[in-house]
Amino acid sequence: MPYKDPEKARECKKRCYERNREKYKAIQEKYRNTEKGKKTKQEYYENNKEKINTNAKKWERANPEKAREKAKKYRSSDKGIKTQIIYKWKYRGLVDDYDKVYERYEYTLFCDLCGCDLDQCTKSVKSMDHDHNTGLFRNILCRMCNWRRMN
Repeated sequence: MPYKDPEKARECKKRCYERNREKYKAIQEKYRNTEKGKKTKQEYYENNKEKINTNAKKWERANPEKAREKAKKYRSSDKGIKTQIIYKWKYRGLVDDYDKVYERYEYTLFCDLCGCDLDQCTKSVKSMDHDHNTGLFRNILCRMCNWRRMN
């Protein structure tokens, strides 16, 4: 039987949630990983972008240490590293399907021109070879081959 007093109803829901917290979290996680859940989250963000960003900035100002720690943790995560690398590519003029290029960048072990091992030698750091006029990606080269190609 539902409570007539909204305060009692809220307390009852809260107690129920506390008792079944793990069950609710599992349901939420399962829903979040579905296409419908992702779409719902994306729609909510698009409709409330300004509010979400304002609240995030308020939290960052109120918790500077936690915000710094959170940013540091993100930058060291796989997603954060990928974001930083793609940001550099965009800044330097690379125009392409970034996800495909990044995947190729991650799994390339040898220079496409000279064939040197990109993981073993410190002189042969991976470089993105791209057409400077169009911005389109060409190859993943060692630093020396990329430098030679530019000059």
